[in-house]
Amino acid sequence: MSSSVMFRAVHLRSLFLGFFVLTSIAALAHAYEIWEGLESGDLVFIETTGPLATFLKKATGSRLTHVGIMRDTSGGAYILDATPREGVFESPIDAFIERGVGHRYAVYRFNGIKHPHHTNHPAITTAFDHHYLKPYDPYFRLEKSAFYDAELIWTAYAEGGARIGKLLQLGELGGETPEGRVVFLRDWQHNPLCKTVAPDAEACWSRIRNQQIITPSSIAADPRMRRVYSTFDEGH
Repeated sequence: MSSSVMFRAVHLRSLFLGFFVLTSIAALAHAYEIWEGLESGDLVFIETTGPLATFLKKATGSRLTHVGIMRDTSGGAYILDATPREGVFESPIDAFIERGVGHRYAVYRFNGIKHPHHTNHPAITTAFDHHYLKPYDPYFRLEKSAFYDAELIWTAYAEGGARIGKLLQLGELGGETPEGRVVFLRDWQHNPLCKTVAPDAEACWSRIRNQQIITPSSIAADPRMRRVYSTFDEGH
């Protein structure tokens, strides 16, 4: 190899190494920026995609379509949430945020439950100790054998000592709309409330339209919730 070719190779390797170091530093700084200042029990909201998110955005007018709760660990901030793929599970906060549209997120805090600062928030303690690894609930029922994301948060806070957000009926939210039918009647034959008694989707809807549901935006709108940080523009 000629000296000029060797120089170019070394130079390119140096540039690559420098870029890698700078990128790694930036990534670490970004991760630190995300979780520095959070407190155990804080709620992190993101905007997601898919049929449920489409329905929620139209029904509530909010881009806050998914929510998780922060657990402080020796390895940093983790977010516990419920997803169709993994059920009740947790992931590092930066991985959680990357799932959101545009990586935007909003952090809300509820100060109505007192606990020692050196311990995890009672809501995250009950969520992790009692409900971790439970399956996802595609039928959006308020029962504790399976969970969707907002239900997990609502239940964890209720068991921790506070009811947050406002429960709404599917009919009030417009579950009978085309967007709602995709979510709530897609698998109506296997819905526990319908599978043995409802002959068709319309009969199933009649049975579930009064079913109560909690949404991420309802939790965020609780007047006792305080938004402590957001990368969304106003009006989310």
